Amino acid sequence: MDWFNYYELAIMVIVMLPNKIYAVKHKDSDKQAYRNKAVIVMEQIGRYGCFVFMIFNIPYML
Repeated sequence: MDWFNYYELAIMVIVMLPNKIYAVKHKDSDKQAYRNKAVIVMEQIGRYGCFVFMIFNIPYML
């Protein structure tokens, strides 16, 4: 079993492509619905944690 998953990396890039296009087009929009720092930090940890576990396989999990 490989530790790196190329297929999931490709899927993640495809899914994130619209987000990157929006971010490039709207650089100046700093309007957020809320400004709770703890919630924002937890959201980012969850988001990037999902990305990491999609791409890198943990051995002996299956």
